[in-house]
Amino acid sequence: MEGMQHIFLLVSPESRKEVKQQAYEYGFRMLLVVIPYHFQGDKKMKLYRLITFITVVSLSLAALGASYSPAKAQDPLSGTLSAGQGASSSAALYRSVVLDKIATEPQAPDAQLAGTLTTVPFRSGLSQDQLNALKQRITPKNAPAIAAPAAEAPRAVGGEAQTPGASANFNGLTNLNALSPADMALAVGSTYVLQATNSSIAIYSKSGVVEPGYPKSLKSFLGLSSGFLFDPRALYDSVKKRFIVVIDRSMGSTKTSKFYVAVSQTSDPRGAWWIYVFNYGGADDFGDFPMLGQDSQGIYVCFNTFSNSTGSFVNSKCFLLPKAGMYAGLGISYWWQFGFNVSGTMLDTLQPVNSNGLPRAEFMVNSFNINFGGGQCFSGCSGLVVWAISNPFGFASGGPSPQFTGYILGTSTYYLPPNADAPGCSGCVSTNDPRISGTPVYNAGSIFAGLNTRVYNGVQNVSGIQWFEITPYLNDNGDGTTCTGSFTNKCAWITGASLKQEGWHYYGGTGSAYYGTLHPDRENNIIMAFNYSASDRLPQTAWVGRRVTQTPNSFHDGGFYLNLGSGSVTTTIRWGDYTATAGDGNKIWFSGMYNFSTNNWKTRIGASAYSNNFTP
Repeated sequence: MEGMQHIFLLVSPESRKEVKQQAYEYGFRMLLVVIPYHFQGDKKMKLYRLITFITVVSLSLAALGASYSPAKAQDPLSGTLSAGQGASSSAALYRSVVLDKIATEPQAPDAQLAGTLTTVPFRSGLSQDQLNALKQRITPKNAPAIAAPAAEAPRAVGGEAQTPGASANFNGLTNLNALSPADMALAVGSTYVLQATNSSIAIYSKSGVVEPGYPKSLKSFLGLSSGFLFDPRALYDSVKKRFIVVIDRSMGSTKTSKFYVAVSQTSDPRGAWWIYVFNYGGADDFGDFPMLGQDSQGIYVCFNTFSNSTGSFVNSKCFLLPKAGMYAGLGISYWWQFGFNVSGTMLDTLQPVNSNGLPRAEFMVNSFNINFGGGQCFSGCSGLVVWAISNPFGFASGGPSPQFTGYILGTSTYYLPPNADAPGCSGCVSTNDPRISGTPVYNAGSIFAGLNTRVYNGVQNVSGIQWFEITPYLNDNGDGTTCTGSFTNKCAWITGASLKQEGWHYYGGTGSAYYGTLHPDRENNIIMAFNYSASDRLPQTAWVGRRVTQTPNSFHDGGFYLNLGSGSVTTTIRWGDYTATAGDGNKIWFSGMYNFSTNNWKTRIGASAYSNNFTP
């Protein structure tokens, strides 16, 4: 396989698993010849000594870099894509509620926010301890050195940098329910800013003033008294002028997961909302990490499915929900699709895009992650899958089913990132895995997305952000026979995609960047929000910008941070799991966590824009 050195080893039955894992760490693919137990006595001992000698020599050469090259274990680029299978279903309106009329959620004093946190599990097919242990085995020999220079650490607002400054900068929600991490939902209309975290929702003016009576409890918003809510996402439909929020709900290990989609009835999020509830699957199906996208026709929600009983990753599932019916509070027919795979290996984290304009299809993007590169891309993965969904609701009027087509786009290799440093605590901030965590955005023919990856910056391994500008290509009408009559030209298939840009944003010394979310303006100038920390900097939210006319694949500088934070990090903490961005037609808004107290968080909301013609 390209980029992978091959070795052949004789191994004993009890040692094959360990030897295979060590080989993957150093970028080798192995053919293991297992020596059976029926060899006896001195003959067996001689063979086992030979095994030990070959293993030690081979792995020692790898550790010294004798023949090391970046690994692409389980490289899927030559595989066959499949969108699995799907079906239609229906849902009635669940609830109508006026957000302003819900009781205010009590806010604890800052001094009470420093208590014991409940950690929300990160689901990747591994436990958090297993994932952290895997990251501890990262060495410089399995982290690539990037040719692009490292950026200087983000600066305080008002400092000298080419990134445009903050036109808004204010505190958002605090940790009202002792949950970690916050997760992050943000949507911005013409007047109001909506933010949600794992437990709460709040409305702000664009100057940062929280509306009277906020924040509200998400459980109260949904009319619930039980279950665990998590992973909110939000968007604003700038054409129909509606806010959209999705919220996941766990009912326990033996009950069906549910998710909720709420749409505002007007452009004022303080007013009335329609709320719909959807069963995720069977009792053993746990829907995790909801992802939210939109186009002019629909709302698109995708999940990763895990087994409640084993914790293992099962597949990805996507729901196609019609805006027309939901915006009117009517019962709806919708489509759900599951089992997206490449040559039978299941894909995870299919991110539907937030589409600006009128593209002929809704797009989704995913990296290769959980089932690839030796698992979580430890030994390296390359490529992205760009999906197109056309004719999403033709089935509701007797037409063809939704058309799912995909294209595997080659990229440079990305890797499981190390955890990030914080003052006095090395590797204590979780950076998860190389999934695309933030909502990608489609604008003017390009899709913008980013993921966490491993970079060797000349001093140590750090987490950096590998980011992409992707141009997808569609044909006129699929295979020409599926969609005919009134459905002609409604079934565009993706026929290709190209990388217009691919870059790395990372820092020198102990600095790490993680959870990058990119958002373009009308011209495709970019603001990227992300988290940053280092041995001398507590975890914080920062941003960086680039003009569309700048040298490709680069940002100007290290950007700015919204605020420094306070307190300390004393143990490995869950962070993220994503930042959020939103455009209002004039500015790019963003939100994320910053460290507060001991191992705790608050959130910050900011905005930035290229508002003149002399900022580079």
